[in-house]
Amino acid sequence: MNTEIIHFFHTLPKDDDGHFIVGMINQIIIDSINAKVSYVVISEVSLKKNIAHHEDLDIVDYKKLSYIVMNHHVVIQDGEKTVGVVHIEEDKYYFALKATASGETVFLTSFRKTSDLDLKRLKKKVEKKKAVLIFGSL
Repeated sequence: MNTEIIHFFHTLPKDDDGHFIVGMINQIIIDSINAKVSYVVISEVSLKKNIAHHEDLDIVDYKKLSYIVMNHHVVIQDGEKTVGVVHIEEDKYYFALKATASGETVFLTSFRKTSDLDLKRLKKKVEKKKAVLIFGSL
């Protein structure tokens, strides 16, 4: 387990339930998933799972997370309370957000680097009407 990443997250503000606040979302995402808050959180358990499953991410990637969450380029809705989001700059990232049933919390459920092949898969998902393109283009 990368203790440097865990230590970094322990410096972030927390919500009332002790989850790490990782960034803010805009109104497009808030409206799409019927959220009542504009901040995104991740639990320590989910963070540790993400670190284990996406070993290609390092501390630099996680330190950019707040910026990445706030500066997305594509938003795809694949469930009533879930969206997949793509950030494209020098690196390409994909992250998934899920609002709780009440909309009182928005969780970051996955954060990873992505590729052109993944973006083509997302485009096919939209073309097959298994997801809706909310913002941006693929």
